Amino acid sequence: MSSAAATPDTLLECLLVVVHAHGGTLSRQGAIDGLPLVNNRLTPSLFRRAAKRAGFTSNVVRKPLDGLNTALFPAVLLLNDDEACVLLGWTGDGQTARLVFPELGEAEALLSRDELAARYAGFAIFARPQFRFDARTPEVGQVKQRHWFWGTLAENKLLYRDVMLAAFMVNLFAIALPLFTMNVYDRVVPNHAIETLWMLAGGVMIVLVADVALRTMRGYF
Repeated sequence: MSSAAATPDTLLECLLVVVHAHGGTLSRQGAIDGLPLVNNRLTPSLFRRAAKRAGFTSNVVRKPLDGLNTALFPAVLLLNDDEACVLLGWTGDGQTARLVFPELGEAEALLSRDELAARYAGFAIFARPQFRFDARTPEVGQVKQRHWFWGTLAENKLLYRDVMLAAFMVNLFAIALPLFTMNVYDRVVPNHAIETLWMLAGGVMIVLVADVALRTMRGYF
């Protein structure tokens, strides 16, 4: 078993704990599918995108333990050695932290404030649900029902438009090399048109660079 497979993605597990604590649902694969992971692990910069898939908004802040807003708990704490945990709150005396470590599942653990401060890297991530509807409000009954297929397409129409445009351009660029080869053999070589060859070569290089860029962007989104 590889080390990447054996080492748990602590930041991903912390995200799942926070989502479950707020009554949300999110699978491990659903959180990271398509994201550019680093060593198969979620990074703080990708946390926002993964949380958004569960309908959560998040923010990375640099604050000491004493400066964390308890009203926003549970919060994800970044620890030394690229580890993370979830801070649920403090005990009555405020000297002991109630934590969830990914290695223990969602079981609660206790750690003194001093011990936690020694391991704390100085950064925390707050994550909260973006919307919370109250079924008692009349607006809920007025929410427009969407078609399961066309409604989803309409919601992401701008993204699909860009992807389709990129796909069209990539397919259009695919004929650049055949056209280049045909013109070289039919026009450049018989006429020894070196200047034309350089112009054609420059044009096809621009097309190839644009093709690679569009393919990369299409795969990213």
